[in-house]
Amino acid sequence: MQLGKGITLGLWLLIGLNMLMAFGSIGIFLRMAPAIELINFRNARSLEACEQMLVAMAGGDIARSDFQAALDLAGGNITEPGEIEACQQIQRLFSAIQAGDDGLRQQLAQAIVALAERNRVAMNGAARQAQSLGRAGAWSVAFMALLFFTTGIIFEQRLRRDILDPVGELGGALQAHRDGDSLRRCTGIGLSKEMKRVFAEVNDLLDQKTQG
Repeated sequence: MQLGKGITLGLWLLIGLNMLMAFGSIGIFLRMAPAIELINFRNARSLEACEQMLVAMAGGDIARSDFQAALDLAGGNITEPGEIEACQQIQRLFSAIQAGDDGLRQQLAQAIVALAERNRVAMNGAARQAQSLGRAGAWSVAFMALLFFTTGIIFEQRLRRDILDPVGELGGALQAHRDGDSLRRCTGIGLSKEMKRVFAEVNDLLDQKTQG
């Protein structure tokens, strides 16, 4: 029956939209999490390297092996524009201090703090990106929910027009006939072919019963 196919199609459409909303939401957040997690992980390593360099400078003499190990860690974990140049500057200052120019310690500390600040800014940017993607995900879910709601209303209206109202009309006509109203027949506007045929058959039966 064409009517049955329409109802089945409507049900599958509702199910499909519901699945689309679910998987769309999952996809947005799955795409968001790994990239931001990687940014934070790598920038956290650079921040840790900066802290280790500052700790190595804390004493009267720089713990040279510890400082160089931390600098190598930062140099091998480049994530942001300008970090290569920053690490090269730190290396030059450190080499000059090793050569005896101890007056560059403050400048070296400032260069390390500047490198740490680059990574801190990048982590803040990742947090803002996460918020932006989260808002985009929320709006996407809201849009799909609105689409699902609208489709549900359309389906409910069609269900009422094609089935519920005609069935109510059938029940009313039969009940009226049982109550003695022999003139009442099934009527309706915009009926499906199947319902028109059912109404015609029921009306024929009522005519036969009235005439009999």
